[in-house]
Amino acid sequence: TKNSTYVGGIVNQVTGAITLKNIHIVGGTISGGPNVGDKTRSYIGGLIGSATSTVTIEESDVTANITGANSLGGLIGEGTTVIIRDSYTTSTVSGGNTLGGLIGSSVTTTITNSYATGDIIGTSSSDGGLVGNSTTTTNISDSFASGNVTGTGTLGGLIGKSTGGTITRVYASG
Repeated sequence: TKNSTYVGGIVNQVTGAITLKNIHIVGGTISGGPNVGDKTRSYIGGLIGSATSTVTIEESDVTANITGANSLGGLIGEGTTVIIRDSYTTSTVSGGNTLGGLIGSSVTTTITNSYATGDIIGTSSSDGGLVGNSTTTTNISDSFASGNVTGTGTLGGLIGKSTGGTITRVYASG
C-alpha cells in the first residue's frame, strides 16, 4: 500500500478485536512510502499496521523487509492489546524508532512461544529484538530473538522499552 499512514501485509488498520491464525507471508517489502523502501510512513507491520483493540496472532509467520519511519514490527506496527502465540518472523525491520522484531509499539503485550530472527535497524531509540516499546505491561515466555539490534538510546535484545511485566524462559543472542 503506497502513501498510507497504516500499512500491514494483511490489514492496514483494525478498530475492533481481531484474531489472525495460520497466516503466512513470504517475500517482498512492506513499506508505507510512495516508493519501495521509502521510510516516510509509520505504523507498519508484517500482518497488521495498527490496531486500537485486542489483536491475537496465532501460528503465523512473516518473512519480508519491513521499512518505514516509526512503530514498525515484523508482525504488527502498533497495537493497544497484543497477544502473540506460536508465531515468528525472519523479517528485517528498518526505520527510525520504536522498532521490534514482532511488535513495534503496544500498550499491553503478551508473547508466548514465539521468536524473531531478523535484524532491527533503527536510527533512534526504543528498538528491541521482539518488542520496541510496551507502555504498560509486557509478559513474555518461552520466546527468543536472535537478530542484531542497532540504533541509539534505549535498545534491547528482547525489549527496547517497557514499564513492567513478567519475562520467563527467554533469550536474545543477536
